[in-house]
Amino acid sequence: MGQPDDFVSKFLDQLAAIRANPHPHFIFVAIVAGGIWWLLGWRYDGIIANKDSTILSLTTQRDEYKDKLGGASPDQAKARIDELEKRLSQIEPRRVTKEQRTKLIARLSPPSSNALIEIVHDGACTDCNQYAADFSSILSEIGWKTLTPMALGIGGWKSPKGVTLVIYDNAPEGALLERALETASIPFDAKHQSKANQPAMTQLPNASLLITSRTVL
Repeated sequence: MGQPDDFVSKFLDQLAAIRANPHPHFIFVAIVAGGIWWLLGWRYDGIIANKDSTILSLTTQRDEYKDKLGGASPDQAKARIDELEKRLSQIEPRRVTKEQRTKLIARLSPPSSNALIEIVHDGACTDCNQYAADFSSILSEIGWKTLTPMALGIGGWKSPKGVTLVIYDNAPEGALLERALETASIPFDAKHQSKANQPAMTQLPNASLLITSRTVL
């Protein structure tokens, strides 16, 4: 390996040669600098072109999305979809879903007593029969004693949600049903009545589930 004095000596010799004939060296440096400048320009031109292509692609996708939405914003599109789903849910027949069934069974098992639970559906309602049958099937499966009459035109106050839980004399079975319906996220309204105001029957229920047409979700 050369000594520091050798390096300094060679550097001074090259410097003296450049001073004696500077033009070839300047031309060489200019060519090298020009080459580096060209390479950098080519590189950054490629980067800029790639970004422009990406921006154009995203802009095109955005415009196509707006066209499909009729010019609506994402929030407006979501509002339209929610409204359509709401209208559809009002038309579709009501059923107790598998998830709701699981939650009801978990809340209502085992039955707290042999008390009778009445499930009444309006015969003039197109989906009430099947919806009532779903509730009856669940309660019967886990051992609740049920009565399932049909009525043409249920009088008195009824929930606009289509499910009314009537609890007689604050019966604990009614409270249990109320909590179960809430847990299963089934729309309903509850009201309390006295058995003394009910027609004479061999056995009066401790609670009634009235399934009627709904006017609101």
